[in-house]
Amino acid sequence: MKKELPLNLKDIFTAAEEANNLILKSSQSSLEDYMSSLSEKLDKFVEKSEKDKEISFIAGEVGVEYINDNEFRFVGELYFKNKNGELLKENLSGRPSYYIHHLDEYSTDRIKTEKIIKFEYNK
Repeated sequence: MKKELPLNLKDIFTAAEEANNLILKSSQSSLEDYMSSLSEKLDKFVEKSEKDKEISFIAGEVGVEYINDNEFRFVGELYFKNKNGELLKENLSGRPSYYIHHLDEYSTDRIKTEKIIKFEYNK
């Protein structure tokens, strides 16, 4: 039985905004660079969730979702188990980012074609 896990995602969204700012500062970046820039914040978010909610991280996927030719957003799914062994799923969805054109051509084309691109996340 899956239950939605009510967690504060402010840190994840802040990290996504910081990643967007990094992209702006550095000409064009790959999608992989964008996702790498979020990994430390995601790790801290998972560790804090485990400690504060007394849950254990199991697995996850994070990535980007195409919105339109100018926008994409950070998305993801994280899975945890509580003390009772119940599976908890946390859906992540950031605010739209207007910086799709700051990604390299390959990454931009890939987002526009695939619509949602996810990467396995392991803390």
